[in-house]
Amino acid sequence: MQDSKVIKLTPEQRENMLHALGASHGTVGWRNYYLVGENDRTSWDDLCAKGLAEIETAALGTGDRYYRVTDAGIRALGYDPSIKDKPVKVTP
Repeated sequence: MQDSKVIKLTPEQRENMLHALGASHGTVGWRNYYLVGENDRTSWDDLCAKGLAEIETAALGTGDRYYRVTDAGIRALGYDPSIKDKPVKVTP
């Protein structure tokens, strides 16, 4: 379990993590993936180093990667990891 220290997210990281969880459709937890190109890797690799995301798989041999938000990342966004089983409406 993550300790009680505050993990700092950039606004872009927060937005991308929420997008990975499906928030752009008004509900979080119904999906958990984000396909990144070369330009987005640094931000997602930083999330991985913090334990908030992980590389899921290489995509289509294009050099792109899929990332997913970990349970620690879901908690850092203010949600309970159980949203993976029962999606919830996005909270501001």
